[in-house]
Amino acid sequence: MALLRQDWKIAYRNGFFFITIIVALLYVALVRWVLPIGGETQPVPLGVYDRTEGRVWETWLADQPEQFQLYDSEETLVNAIQGKKALGLVIGEEGWTVYRQGYESNRDIAFLVSSINVLSKTMSGQLNREKVSILTLEEEAPIETLVTQMVPLLMATDIILLGFFFAAAMVFNEKKENSLTALRVSPIPVFRYLLSKIGVNVGFSLIFSVFFLLLSGFFNGYTLTLFGVILLSSFVMSGIGVLLGCFYSSISDFIYPAFIVTLVCMIPGLLPLLSDIGINLPVSLVEWIPSYHVFRETHHLLFQPGESQAFRAVVVLAIER
Repeated sequence: MALLRQDWKIAYRNGFFFITIIVALLYVALVRWVLPIGGETQPVPLGVYDRTEGRVWETWLADQPEQFQLYDSEETLVNAIQGKKALGLVIGEEGWTVYRQGYESNRDIAFLVSSINVLSKTMSGQLNREKVSILTLEEEAPIETLVTQMVPLLMATDIILLGFFFAAAMVFNEKKENSLTALRVSPIPVFRYLLSKIGVNVGFSLIFSVFFLLLSGFFNGYTLTLFGVILLSSFVMSGIGVLLGCFYSSISDFIYPAFIVTLVCMIPGLLPLLSDIGINLPVSLVEWIPSYHVFRETHHLLFQPGESQAFRAVVVLAIER
């Protein structure tokens, strides 16, 4: 305990505590005032021009104005959607033409093609819409917003920044003061030394989480479970920071391995983007990254409690230790 108190005083004197609070307040300001709170993730509008004989498609699609915007010419359709987050569909006797902006993911285009197939089968009588039923698994499922997408990412980056970099910075600071040389001839076990450094940084992660969740309004009955995942994830990341810090003589030498570790820990937050470009990483591999569990469990415990796999996350993180 004496070593832990000493490390806490040193970290406090170096400003780590104030950095933690400032980062938490900046994240709170980002979530509450910068990101569009309450804004739903809007579907991509679809403009349609029917140039078939008799415009049979237009008559049927006109009954669903919330899903389709009809146009009276192909030129009007192109001018209306150009430069906007929208897709265009021209239906002709010879086939279908899709107008895209160029930045849409392959998943969006595949979904549109599947929708076209459903429309074709419905119009030809191969599919009866009345026999298609839609079942909702969660009647009170939260609306997906930019905030619900960003909060898990912010929580995961906290584990990387505070757990990993602070722990390494503490080691470099002690190297500068020749404390590690004195440790070799002291009766203090190396395990206690490492555990003290890791414990201080786990505390910073928990302090950040409490401030951020309380002030941003996301503190709920499932938060204590989330703290367990954060504690173990921060423990793993702090341990990696301390161990890597012991093998490098200066921060400049530490930059390259730190960049690699940071990049790997950001992979869970980039999974949707990677999926859009056709890169699908197996979950069985990604779940060994500590930030993955913070990212996933923050989303499920705060916004979709019924889908949490916190117990599995704790087991995997405990094994990593």
